[in-house]
Formats: sequence, structure tokens, C-alpha cells
Amino acid sequence: MLGFTCSCFGLTACDSDSISSFLPIILEILAGGKAQQFSGTMQTERLVKTAITDKDWTYAEGDTKPFTVPNQLVEVKVSGTTGQQTATITIPAIQYKGISLTDLTIQGVTYTSDGTNATLAEDAFYYAVTRVENGQVTKIESTEENVDNYYVYFQGGKISGDGTLTLHLSIVMGTEAINITNFTGKTVTVE
Repeated sequence: MLGFTCSCFGLTACDSDSISSFLPIILEILAGGKAQQFSGTMQTERLVKTAITDKDWTYAEGDTKPFTVPNQLVEVKVSGTTGQQTATITIPAIQYKGISLTDLTIQGVTYTSDGTNATLAEDAFYYAVTRVENGQVTKIESTEENVDNYYVYFQGGKISGDGTLTLHLSIVMGTEAINITNFTGKTVTVE
């Protein structure tokens, strides 16, 4: 793996023109089908409702604000031809206090780029995760039969040419939802 750093080889100083011409390399790497990891901070919150038929969600356990998670990894991989590209977003582990969700992958996120920035479009997706709380392991999967109550709502995101990924999503699991808000991460590796 190659680490991503900004270096100006053979120049006495990194002027703004040199830096700005180097930054869109992340978008070129993604457009070429290479997976890219981003590391940053996100906030998670847990919402619950009494029954699946309820419409109103409330904060779990009396919480009133999101839980901050540092050093969060998110991986993005783009496939397809220009103008018809989609992204696969993988989050290896998501934490909310004593709850962890592992191996969240959403595929088919519409990806468009203007060469300077890329947009990840809003949509809903099927998913499969492993949920662990107090040593209890539960496999949760959305299917065609339960998709009304089990889905990932991806609220969109952006990848800027300077290597910053921002995104927001909600993982709905029946009467529980884990929201990921304000993920902001910088590129860390190129495969």
C-alpha cells in the first residue's frame, strides 16, 4: 500500500499551483477502481421506538446528543464507466457506546465527479451487519421481505479533491436505528 502525502519533488517550495494540481489525484485513483480508505471522526446516535408500527423515534437511554467516535475508518471503491459509476462504501466497525456493528457494506451508491469534487447520492440500500452488545452477537440483514423496517438510508456524501470524505447515514434495524452523522475523514491509504 502507498501512503498518501503531499510532497513537491524537485521544487524549492510547494506553491499553491503545485498543490492544487496534485489534489485531484484521489478522485483519479477512485475513478480507476482502486479502494481508498479515509480516517476521521464521526458522531453516532441510537434511536429507538416501542414497536415497528410506531412512527416516532426517541433517543435511547435518555441520551440527548450524539456520541463522538474518533479514528473511524471508511473505505470507498468506485466501479463502472465514466458517467455510470457507482461506489461501494464499507465501514468495518461502527461504535455506539457498548454496541458495535461490524462489516457494513453498501453497494451501488451513485457516484459523480466534476474532476474537483465527487458526490455520493442519497438513496436507501439493503445491508447485513453483525451487532454485538454485552457479548450477545446478532446477525441482522435487510431483505425484500423486511425492507420497510430494515434498511440503510444513505443521506449522501462528498469527496473533495484534497482527500476529504464527508457522509451521513442511518442503519434502521426494526425498532432501533444507529445514525452516523458528520463523518469527516481524510485519505490514509491507497491500495
